[in-house]
Amino acid sequence: MTGEGGESACWAHLVDADDARPGSGVVWSLPRGGDLDGNLVHLRPGAVIDPHVNAELDVLIVVWSGSGRLTVDGVARELERGVATVVPKGAERSIAALDDLRYLSIHRHRDTLSISPR
Repeated sequence: MTGEGGESACWAHLVDADDARPGSGVVWSLPRGGDLDGNLVHLRPGAVIDPHVNAELDVLIVVWSGSGRLTVDGVARELERGVATVVPKGAERSIAALDDLRYLSIHRHRDTLSISPR
């Protein structure tokens, strides 16, 4: 999956390319070159972003529409339109869509990818 301009989204490898729910992925990205990276992510019902850790940056997640579940370090939080939360750096997180979930993922720009399984 790629963001705007054909650049690979920083989390794109976390959505299973063989997922039976076509249409999951980044639908918009902030243009590169600024101080922030941001993606509008769409997850089809039942799609899951597997547990992973971002060791470098806090990430702001803002739900645009739909519902889902965000699990951070084993603690689940229900997601629905208007919910905003910060995932602290070093925390393990996963996201599951209960229905068509769209959310913004925003963090400070970084030069290299540093998400890894815990």
